Amino acid sequence: MSTTPNPVMPLILDFAPGVPAKHYSDRLAEIRAVPESAVIAMNLDVLASTATVLGVIPELRALRGDLGAKLVEFDAAKVDHLESIALATYYTHTARLAERRRSEPLPALSERGVALRTELYVAANALAQRAILDPSSLSAYRGGVGYLQLSSDLGVLVKVFRDAWDAVQGKTAITKAEVDEAEVVGAQLVVGFGLREQAPGEPVVSTLDWQRAFSLLVSEYDEMRRAVSYLRWKERDADAIVPSLYAGRKNGNHRAATGDAADDAAPPATATSDVPHAPSLPSASALGSPFIGE
Repeated sequence: MSTTPNPVMPLILDFAPGVPAKHYSDRLAEIRAVPESAVIAMNLDVLASTATVLGVIPELRALRGDLGAKLVEFDAAKVDHLESIALATYYTHTARLAERRRSEPLPALSERGVALRTELYVAANALAQRAILDPSSLSAYRGGVGYLQLSSDLGVLVKVFRDAWDAVQGKTAITKAEVDEAEVVGAQLVVGFGLREQAPGEPVVSTLDWQRAFSLLVSEYDEMRRAVSYLRWKERDADAIVPSLYAGRKNGNHRAATGDAADDAAPPATATSDVPHAPSLPSASALGSPFIGE
């Protein structure tokens, strides 16, 4: 089993435009049930954190049978539920990004997206012709018209560059900042497209619901990390399978690019570990074996 999940997965590529919105709708009651007292400080890059969670889902599915068999109180459905919460959280974040750009017409956002798509595709095609990139990695690129197709193409190109970044850096004029911007613009196009029928000034996702969704995601991911830590006690590879969301935190330019402004932060929660909101899991005594906490 691979123990090195891809830490950055382009979210807008692997899920159809309506999928995150549906998960948000499905989980909305659960999100709103999170009390304000349990809302954590928004001191993480939400897109990167959500990408990390979604990136480890395949590994968790591979472990689901063992988790269910060896942790008597562990519900194997928690893996799918974690994915659903991650997609719901992703939707809340991209909806907020789009809200900030509501005054900017979609054509203007599309113009920037087209420019990024052209730059990335020309560079990727040149790299593919020199066998630095696998030409098949561009097979999902369509170059068609329409906001959603543009978003999909940007997602393809983001994935191409991120997956091969070690091989292409220094051999292309494309920067990581442009790749990050392409992901954000693609996400904004998807959500902005859905906002066109929304009444002026009516928010799709409130700031509190965004904070609640992220708090729920961190809590459930923490619970999953604890379960995997117990399961993989002897192998000592839990951090490779389900890495901490707080490892290698970034701020500065990427924080600004993803819209995690400080003035949106919720009041900090009291924390006793690297995960502020402690979840409920079987205790060490209930499991009958040593249990790795945070």
